[in-house]
Amino acid sequence: MSEKCKGCGVLLQSVDVKKRGYVKEEKKETALYCERCYRLKHYRELRFDSLMMSNENILENAICLQKPIYFFVDFLHLSEEVLKWFYRITGPKYLVLSKVDLIPYSISLERLVKRIQELYCISTDILCFSVKKEMLLFRLRNHLEAQKEKKVLFLGMTNVGKSSALNALYHSYFQKESPVLVSKMPNTTQDFLTFNMGAVTIYDAPGFVSSIKMESCLALKVVPQKYIRPITLPLKLETRICLEDLLFFSQNLSSNHITFYGSNDLDLKRKYSDTEGFDTGMDITILADHDLVLPGIGFFTFHKDTIITLYRKQSFPYEIRASLFGGYND
Repeated sequence: MSEKCKGCGVLLQSVDVKKRGYVKEEKKETALYCERCYRLKHYRELRFDSLMMSNENILENAICLQKPIYFFVDFLHLSEEVLKWFYRITGPKYLVLSKVDLIPYSISLERLVKRIQELYCISTDILCFSVKKEMLLFRLRNHLEAQKEKKVLFLGMTNVGKSSALNALYHSYFQKESPVLVSKMPNTTQDFLTFNMGAVTIYDAPGFVSSIKMESCLALKVVPQKYIRPITLPLKLETRICLEDLLFFSQNLSSNHITFYGSNDLDLKRKYSDTEGFDTGMDITILADHDLVLPGIGFFTFHKDTIITLYRKQSFPYEIRASLFGGYND
């Protein structure tokens, strides 16, 4: 029996079907995956499990490995809430901007990288990556191979594309199907895994879990499955912008336009709404060409100075930043 499931990293066992890592006794000598991961890989059967370790444990174990760390983040996760884990990494580290094929075509990646470095005070390399862009795959591969020990660690939030990158790298090295489990389900990887890629050994860490608590159906909807189409909405004084059942806001201008960047599967609309079930509204001043950021979900870009009244459920986290796209990369 393999010591660890190649999908989630949990130790395989054939004793208790209710515990993680279970595999049938007759398959214990050849199994690559536990039953949960096998059904996920072959039947796309989704099961939402909590992570076995805390974010602090993940970071501590990652740093203890003393390997160069490639921190994966997609542009919807770019926030202080997420990058606080990147800032705390000691030793060599690099930021990998993943899923760049989802970024609107009008955005220059070169200028976007410079913008991210300015906004978040990042002086280390930022690599752009997409499984759909072969040139970017080979740039990442060359960067990995340039490391002195040829051993690196992949780290980042859950569902930002680490497993997809591993899968693409494996195929580029061996030209065959990868054992790496790729899924849009959060917390697929439960423990540290090791993949020997010929010239490079890659340690894959479980993804950090966001402080945002979402139902399983919403957790799937926030992960874009295709190129993101920015949605620009005209907003009047008497209307409100509503995003799913998470939050809504109004603004103090008679006429305004805002642009939303996020999964096009999300329910975004203008309507009149009551405040039942939401926290007390708070007034927030937002300057022109600034973003209202919802970490891991997306962001709204405001094109005029305004004051919004924001209503949230469960004190949903938000940030304000100078615009990632508007005014600079247009």
